[in-house]
Amino acid sequence: MVQHTKPGRTRAELLRYDHSGTRWRHQRGIRTHLVITPWDAAARHLVATIMRHTVDRREAVADLVNVAIEELVRQRRELPPFGVLWRTARRIQTRHQHALYRQVATRLSPQDRERLAPLFEVVSTSHWSPWQQAKSDPGPPTARRFQAVWAHLQWLESWPLPDGILADITRAQRQQWATEAQSLDASRMLALAEDKRWALTVAFLVGRAVQTRDDLAEMLVKRMQRLHKRAREALLDYQQRQRDQADHLITVFHQVLAAYQRAKTPATQAQAVADVLGDDAAHLQDQCDAHLAQAGHNYYGFLPPLFRSQRATCFRLLQSLTIEATTQDEGLVHALRWLKTQAFKPLKLTRQSRSLLW
Repeated sequence: MVQHTKPGRTRAELLRYDHSGTRWRHQRGIRTHLVITPWDAAARHLVATIMRHTVDRREAVADLVNVAIEELVRQRRELPPFGVLWRTARRIQTRHQHALYRQVATRLSPQDRERLAPLFEVVSTSHWSPWQQAKSDPGPPTARRFQAVWAHLQWLESWPLPDGILADITRAQRQQWATEAQSLDASRMLALAEDKRWALTVAFLVGRAVQTRDDLAEMLVKRMQRLHKRAREALLDYQQRQRDQADHLITVFHQVLAAYQRAKTPATQAQAVADVLGDDAAHLQDQCDAHLAQAGHNYYGFLPPLFRSQRATCFRLLQSLTIEATTQDEGLVHALRWLKTQAFKPLKLTRQSRSLLW
C-alpha cells in the first residue's frame, strides 16, 4: 500500500489503484486493524436517527453534520463522503421546518386566516399593502418619535393572534422566520406554501410587536431618568436658594443653646429659650420641617410637578407594557398597578400613596 500511495505517483497511476482490487484489499485490512465498521444501511439509519433527535436543538445543517460525524467516530464507523451527510442533513432540516410550519399554521383558525389575509392585499389607491406598513420602521425610540412608535404598536396589535401560538418555537427559529419574512414583499409571501406563509407572518408580527414594546420601554426608562435628573437639579437649586435660611436656623439654634447654658435652673432655662424664640416658634418650626423634607438629598418631593407634563405619555406606556418584578419584592409592580387605575383621574397623592411610590 505504501508503494501505491507514496509521493511521486501520477494521477493516472492513482486512478488505476483506486479502481483495482488491491485498493479494496487494503481497505479491508485497514478496517480490520482499526476495528472500524464499514458504511452500510445501519450506519445510514444511525445518521438519520441522530440528526432527527438533534434537529430540535441544532437546526443548522453544519451542526447536524458535526453531530453525525461525532457519533460515527464514537461508534467506530467508517465516514461516508461528506456530500452524503450534507444531503441527509438538508433533507431532515427541510422536513423539520415543514413540520414546524404546519404546527404553527394549524393553530390559526379559518377566522384568523381570514383576518390576516388583507395583509397581502395591495390598496389600489396607494399601491401599498399593509404588509409593507408592517415592515416599515417607525423610527428611533426618541421623545419626538413617541407618537409614531405608539401608533405603530397599536396598528400591529390590531392584527390579533391566538395566545401562545409560538410557544413551542425556539427564539432562534422565530428570529430566522422573522428575518426571512422581512426580506419578502407581499407578492413573494403569497407565492410561498400556505403553511410557511402563515408561520413567517406570525413570527414577524410577534417579533415586530415585541421590538416595538422594547422601544417603548426604552423610552419610558429614558423619560424617568430625565425626570429624576431634573428633580435632583431642582433639589440642588433649592438648597442653594435656601442656604441663607439654613444659616438663620443654625443661628437661632446657637442662640437657644447659649441661653439654655447660661440659665441655672430648669425654670430659668425654659424662660431663656422662650425669650430667644419669641413669637417666631411656629414659623421656625415650618422652616425646619421644609428643610428636613429635603435633607439627605431627598429629591422625590420635586418629582410630582415635573411628572405632570409627562403624565399622559407615561400612562400610555404603562398601559401598553407588562411590568414584572425581577425579584421577590413586588412593591413597584403594585405601585404601577395602582397608577394604572388612576390613569383617567386627577393625580392627588396622599401621604400613603407617596410612601408607596417613593
